[in-house]
Amino acid sequence: MTCRCLLGALWLVLMSLGLKIAPAAASDAFELPQQLSVSSTDQQVDLGAAAYSLEDTAGTLGINDVLSGSNLDWQKVEEAVPSFGYTESAYWLRVVVKNDTSAPRQMLLMVGYALLDHIDLFAINAEGELLQTYSTGDAYPFDTRYFPHREFLFPLEMAPNAIQTLYIRLESSSSLQAPMRLVDAEEFTRLDHRTSLLQGFYYGSMVVMALYNLFLFFSLRRADFIMYVAFLCSFIGFQFSMSGLAFQHIWPQAVVWNQIAISFFLGLTLMWMALFIRQFLRLREREPVIDRLLVVMAGLGGVMTILSLFLPYNQTIFPLLGLALTLNSLAMIMGIKRSLTGDRSAQFFTLACFMTLLGALVIVVSKVELIPRTFFTEHALQIGTLLEVMLISFALGEYVNQQRKARSEAEKRHSLQLEDQVRDRTSELERTMQLLENANQKLQQQTFVDELTGLHNRRYFNQRLEQDFNQASRTASPISLIMIDVDHFKGINDTHGHQVGDLCLKHIAGVMGNFPRRASDTLARYGGEEFIVVLPGTDLAAALMIAEKIRAHVAAAPLSYRNRKSGARESIAMTISAGVACLIPAADQLEDELLRHADEALYRAKLSGRNQVISHSATTLP
Repeated sequence: MTCRCLLGALWLVLMSLGLKIAPAAASDAFELPQQLSVSSTDQQVDLGAAAYSLEDTAGTLGINDVLSGSNLDWQKVEEAVPSFGYTESAYWLRVVVKNDTSAPRQMLLMVGYALLDHIDLFAINAEGELLQTYSTGDAYPFDTRYFPHREFLFPLEMAPNAIQTLYIRLESSSSLQAPMRLVDAEEFTRLDHRTSLLQGFYYGSMVVMALYNLFLFFSLRRADFIMYVAFLCSFIGFQFSMSGLAFQHIWPQAVVWNQIAISFFLGLTLMWMALFIRQFLRLREREPVIDRLLVVMAGLGGVMTILSLFLPYNQTIFPLLGLALTLNSLAMIMGIKRSLTGDRSAQFFTLACFMTLLGALVIVVSKVELIPRTFFTEHALQIGTLLEVMLISFALGEYVNQQRKARSEAEKRHSLQLEDQVRDRTSELERTMQLLENANQKLQQQTFVDELTGLHNRRYFNQRLEQDFNQASRTASPISLIMIDVDHFKGINDTHGHQVGDLCLKHIAGVMGNFPRRASDTLARYGGEEFIVVLPGTDLAAALMIAEKIRAHVAAAPLSYRNRKSGARESIAMTISAGVACLIPAADQLEDELLRHADEALYRAKLSGRNQVISHSATTLP
């Protein structure tokens, strides 16, 4: 049941493209022509229901033959749109219209099917005089049309209360149909403006989606996207040719190419569609038989594309339409089958196909007048195909997300398996790696950390001073430096020994390390019994206050240790001297100048009696 419904819906799509299997004219006996009145309130009037048709199997009848012939087999048209299928016969249509007002009317006869090869119009008044005649069709250069429009437009001058009989001769290698209506000239301008906006939005959106997927292809390098871009470009060419816009805007003089463009682009569309479906639904792994069938269909589409350059339109369009019906049916069935497995990308794909079928169904139902014909129903197929393109783009995005998720999960599983194998089989290697890691960390610590005190070493200090100094230069902010020296340290070493001297340095480093400071400040051992503090963003007054607090903390915290010889507890009081310097670096200044200023201030502090803090601004060296 589902398959039959699907095939029926796809058949409607083909009907909307112009394929008619049987003539629509009635076989009733000839009736007198109905008269179609056009009142002052009528802005547009459909002519199909009031038309009569005459088949000219030889294609030799002229207007004089039609006017003079009394035994001609005119048939009443029973459909809103006269349609005669694919036929080698010419057909005549006759409509009698009356201007039912006391004022002249400027009307346009619009034949809304752009693929008619030959269309001739003859307007006859009530006295049998020929008022107007026009000949055009897509078998002629575009500039033969009275109005430069994608559809066929003919001006009609309707005198007050006058009757005109319109004779229209049709002949074409495409499906022979003639959706006819009379439209007030001003009303047509309004409707055509709205339709042009929709056409611009439709084709603009299609081009944007093609470019969007092309960018995704360049970004992701996935074959799905380039196949979809090729399909979109082919479909845009097909639609542009079908609507007559290509003949109007791109190749108005290329009559021969215009006759084959539809078959050419339809063949390309079907070829890329088949390749895209097999790639997108991953049928090679899941449905190998269907995959091979789609490859064959893609090949047939390519062959028909080439043959369309050499064979007449009516010899290529039927195989292409059959291929389109089969391919669309297969796509829908495979999409539904994959959707039932919970595949979200396939669900988007199936919904996209359904949108196009729904649009085609709306058009067909409106054509047979089961629902009112509105602006929406007239353009339902374009709306459906635009939604299809957008949904398939979403499907591609969802497909990529699924692939990424599956790849991520596979990588995770593989990683876990690999970790288990490594854990089970290379425990010794792990221990070795741990030892190497510990050695590396120790080496890193030795590189930037002083081994005795645990503070940063001079190498680290030099790097940080250069960075902080350059930052202060760029931001024009102050940077301060405190250079510290342990007072009488040589005497401590000489009196108590170098081991106790080392304890003193570690003790002072601990006191200064516990002193509150910012994360941006740097405390380092500069060398021997010298320490140094970098204070970025700190002015001289604040730096002096910090240095004084450090000095006071060290003075108030003597070292207590156990004498190894006597075993008694002993205490050593220690003091420090500090030199403070501050700069707001200029562009041409170096950090060496700040270091020199701090060193000079420290020298002055030691000369002045030690256990004190002196700034460079208060220093005057002899």
